[in-house]
Amino acid sequence: MRRLALATLALCLMPGLARATAPERYSFGYLVQFVGLFDLKMEGAIELTPDRYVITMDVRTEGMADSLTRYRMAARSEGAHGSPVAALAHESRVTSRFIDPRTAKVRWDAAGIAHAEMVPPPKKDGRDPVRPEMTRGAIDPLSALLAAILRPSAAEACSAHIPVFDGRRRYDLYPKATGTEKIEPRIAGAFRGEALHCVLYVDRIAGYSAKYDTATRGPDEPGFEVWFARRSDVDILLPAKVYADTRYGEVVATLARLEKDGRPIDLQAR
Repeated sequence: MRRLALATLALCLMPGLARATAPERYSFGYLVQFVGLFDLKMEGAIELTPDRYVITMDVRTEGMADSLTRYRMAARSEGAHGSPVAALAHESRVTSRFIDPRTAKVRWDAAGIAHAEMVPPPKKDGRDPVRPEMTRGAIDPLSALLAAILRPSAAEACSAHIPVFDGRRRYDLYPKATGTEKIEPRIAGAFRGEALHCVLYVDRIAGYSAKYDTATRGPDEPGFEVWFARRSDVDILLPAKVYADTRYGEVVATLARLEKDGRPIDLQAR
């Protein structure tokens, strides 16, 4: 469940970008607090060309938590600008002192059907494989948020249903806006200002494990929450804050750094 929660955060913490007319590169950093006890560090980048995108993400423990667990999660996705995006490939890897390495590689064919390779394989992981026909039209987690926040406004980003396949699980995301809220930063330089609060409901479809994915979810139960915002000096939507309530406790992530083509972006409201 912890792995699922962190993977869910990873798909939330991707700054949204308008389609590039020239190559652009964004890099970003989040401070992620897990159960109020220790912090995780999340760094990533997005590269955009007029017809393609590449997203990378790295999550890791730091300090005392790192000496105890040494948790790492790395992911990479690429795709083409479609309506609004079409995933082409996705890879992820999780390592820790307490678990065997877990990897997933997914590639989509011309018909939009995903083909996945997993370690461990589904049967050894206590889950039934997702049938290929169930993946038609779905995209990977990193591309999923990009698909939502390529939309013109935060309101539209928080209204579009998105089908997702992460290599193991097939689920649908149903976002719903609840209103605008003011975010105060936890650390100096982190995001401050107004943001649209968006609750994302997760409808589990297939590939879930009786061992790890024990919490009941449905289309009427919230999976996690994200606050979308804009800054006037850049044409992007920002997931400024993310919250998830897992069976292990609360997870809160705050946008702490954003750069465009090497130029720092001011995250403090004026």
